[in-house]
Amino acid sequence: MRVKPLPSAEGDKDVTDTAEKDPRWTSEWQWWAGSSAEDYMTIGPCATRQQAIEEAVDDGFGEWLDESKDPPAWKNTFHVCECRQDPLRLADWIDPDWILERAEESLADSGRVSCEFDDGPWFECTPEQEDDLKSALRKACDDWQVRHNLRFHSPTFSHSRNHEDVCTEILRTLGSAD
Repeated sequence: MRVKPLPSAEGDKDVTDTAEKDPRWTSEWQWWAGSSAEDYMTIGPCATRQQAIEEAVDDGFGEWLDESKDPPAWKNTFHVCECRQDPLRLADWIDPDWILERAEESLADSGRVSCEFDDGPWFECTPEQEDDLKSALRKACDDWQVRHNLRFHSPTFSHSRNHEDVCTEILRTLGSAD
């Protein structure tokens, strides 16, 4: 699996406190390894940091010959991090502004408002009403998703932490049987 890491969770889409605490919308933290923080994490998911390191070393991940040693020694250099791949929550991607704008456009393109001077806005509301619409839509989306047991996924990470560049020495030297 090729999974692109997130450098931090700061750029993530806002998730409401309720959703963050609800186990239906969160996943477990797991460890991953990749060639660098900017590259794909191809080792994982692993239960522990040590397991991710061992799998990366066993796979020959980031292997290079350090000729500054006498005798030269093989090393592995890679990046590990702890990440989550939370299920996608449809309610997080619903924007009431977009819905109202789309309704305005659809109505304008219909035969319902064809008068020359009838150009809207038709669905004008207060900020409080927009907030109420947003809450109602999010609740409706959550209820629908739960009722149908729908768990949508993306291969990218939703959250990441504990980033670390790792350099390990492999127990072999140039010319050994390994």
